[in-house]
Amino acid sequence: GEEIEEDYDDNYNSGALGGCYCPATHLRTRQGNFSRVAGCIHICEERNCTVEHDYPCYDITLEEFSAMEVNATQDCFPGICSNGTCVTTGEQEKCFK
Repeated sequence: GEEIEEDYDDNYNSGALGGCYCPATHLRTRQGNFSRVAGCIHICEERNCTVEHDYPCYDITLEEFSAMEVNATQDCFPGICSNGTCVTTGEQEKCFK
């Protein structure tokens, strides 16, 4: 397949993802250029990888993420990863990929 170059944070730490060395997909917000992982499970070499506990996330499915247009903002629900689930705070903000 074709390779898609993604822009990830410079401080991304693949070791923190428990041996899953594929970069997790992140979404950004315009407030302070902050990014959160899109969901708390990502696919790496055909296996499901769980994002580390307490990592900032958006509650979004891989399907929803794939359907997003680059740089088009949409309503996102921020939260914190807990055992592979993005536990939201009830807040809402605009995010984009």
